[in-house]
Amino acid sequence: MRNSCSILYLFVFSLFFFQSCEEDYTNNSGTENGERSDAYYEMMDKQGRKWGYMDTNGKVVIKPDFFDSKNFSEGLAAVTKKKKWGFIDKSGKLVIPAKYKNVWSFSEGLARVQNENDLMGFVDKSGKEVIPLSLIEAADFHDGLAKFKEGDSEGFMDQTGNKVIPATYQKAWNFKNGQARVQLEGKYGLIDTKGNLILPIKYQRVSVFQNGLARVKENGLFGYVDEAGNMVIPPKFRSAKDFLNGIAPVKEDALFGLIDKSGKYVLEPRYGQIVETGLEGHWRIESNGKYGIINEKGKEVIVPKYDQLYSFSEGLAGFKRRDNWGFIDPDGNEVGPTKYFLVWDFKEGFGRIFDKSKGMGFVKPNGAQHLMNRRYKDVRDFSEGFARVQWRF
Repeated sequence: MRNSCSILYLFVFSLFFFQSCEEDYTNNSGTENGERSDAYYEMMDKQGRKWGYMDTNGKVVIKPDFFDSKNFSEGLAAVTKKKKWGFIDKSGKLVIPAKYKNVWSFSEGLARVQNENDLMGFVDKSGKEVIPLSLIEAADFHDGLAKFKEGDSEGFMDQTGNKVIPATYQKAWNFKNGQARVQLEGKYGLIDTKGNLILPIKYQRVSVFQNGLARVKENGLFGYVDEAGNMVIPPKFRSAKDFLNGIAPVKEDALFGLIDKSGKYVLEPRYGQIVETGLEGHWRIESNGKYGIINEKGKEVIVPKYDQLYSFSEGLAGFKRRDNWGFIDPDGNEVGPTKYFLVWDFKEGFGRIFDKSKGMGFVKPNGAQHLMNRRYKDVRDFSEGFARVQWRF
């Protein structure tokens, strides 16, 4: 019986895990969810599995009338009607007609859309196609620019569709803080929003500047350069991460330690992993398969004892101990029960959970359960005050 239950829980976990990751997926045509087949829509219709939206009190504010949907972003949410995508406002009104093969959420006032010929363009919040659907591939706007593909090369355009940085790169990445990574002939560099080189395209790897230093890779090893391009920390690390508050994790041999901006160790290598936690001055560590937290001086504030440990979000982090999940605060205090089959990060004051006996719902920051309902087939995080819900009928 125990084995049967374990198999059932594994199946349910897989279902919710992969559905929850669904929005991050991009298939070969650049779609987030992939093209839905007729069989998919027929199944959803037969099973009555449609999406709607509820507020933080659990009130249904937009009735379940959509075979697929996405979170609200900049006041609008993408939904499907008759196998096509459009956008609704927070009253549930369809404000941009459902006529596209695929759409993406709004970013900086514009949303990517794709037609039946797999060509992309952008619409504004009135539904006007401000950038015609003529692009073979594009990405969302960041820092006022969007990556586009032309032939086998990539460049950037502004919000009027002007190709302000020509498609001359093998690969380009989204802008962040006025910087974008680019690749040419297998080498990497950095450009600014005018297309000027910040760092020459000569490195095996490069990251954007953080705390005045950029991580680069030369001859198979990582080091750091300053904004003038000077190598201030020589490339001697097998692995390295970006600086955060003047500290960066690095690995010389088999273990990670922490260095300051002079390259001096503030924590000698001793952990299998060191990664940022989303909490200033704290780092997540791994030792012998267990996870804990250290501060920027290397002191263990939470000893490695958890089987898995998330980053902190809104002051709490999900953890797994043996077969159960719960939440901890920055001091290591466990908040609420440790009994859940799975937990997600806190968003807008609520942490999403899957309870083996009660189904899906949320917990508050004090650990109290909220909006638990066995009728929820699936539920997603709150975004702009609304959570997507798929009801059982």
